[in-house]
Amino acid sequence: MDFLAVYEVTKAAREYAAAGNGPVMIETLTYGWPAYECWG
Repeated sequence: MDFLAVYEVTKAAREYAAAGNGPVMIETLTYGWPAYECWG
């Protein structure tokens, strides 16, 4: 996940909602490291 992209979208969503335009939903997709058993 791109931290700066998430920050910019969150900032824009906050400004949009604070201006009285209603609620905003932000959907993010995350991923994990390979299975833990691979680490030994």
